[in-house]
Amino acid sequence: MGQIDLGLIDPQLAGNYFGYPIRLVGNRELKEQSLNAYEVGYTAIVAKGRAHLGAAFYINDSKGDFAPSQVSSYGCSPAPFEISFAFRVS
Repeated sequence: MGQIDLGLIDPQLAGNYFGYPIRLVGNRELKEQSLNAYEVGYTAIVAKGRAHLGAAFYINDSKGDFAPSQVSSYGCSPAPFEISFAFRVS
């Protein structure tokens, strides 16, 4: 169960806690995320020093990215007892 100190909202409520349920579910299929980044750049001064030119090229090679995706939602009614998240693996 998670808790938040209501004193963060109003100092007069310090020491009073609001409890909320948390459920975390793991995924054994997840692999570690990796990123290889490459950069090549060039700069030049031309026109007798009156102009500076520059160019750069970047590339990122990532593997094992994952991002949270929404699996449920609710409107203005009270929040559900449990809020779920799913992770998409690419």
